[in-house]
Amino acid sequence: LITIFDALPGMGIVKSDLLGNADSLWRLHTPGATLQQMCDAELEALGGGPGCRAAAKKASRRDGSACTSLLWLCRALRLIEALLLELVKPLQASLKECVTAGYAHSLRKHHNALVRGVFAA
Repeated sequence: LITIFDALPGMGIVKSDLLGNADSLWRLHTPGATLQQMCDAELEALGGGPGCRAAAKKASRRDGSACTSLLWLCRALRLIEALLLELVKPLQASLKECVTAGYAHSLRKHHNALVRGVFAA
């Protein structure tokens, strides 16, 4: 699925991010554990449990965190979904317009002004 970005100019950052998050989850994976169990164990190790905001905040600051990697992987998959939905609309939009609309409907609200500028270029 990630190889869809090979066909889209300028989407190397998104592909790299997807692969990095998938790799983080793979490295942290415990055989037999679900993604939910991985995240719950991480939050518990950080002094909380499921739903603990303090532990979630700590996890968000850790590079390669299972919780953060899964969160951004899901957000990137929403970008793919939004992009594909834009591509199948009956309008005659360009690929760039479809990418921009897909980004606006998925990742934009999670990025700061600097990152938003990368997608606007």
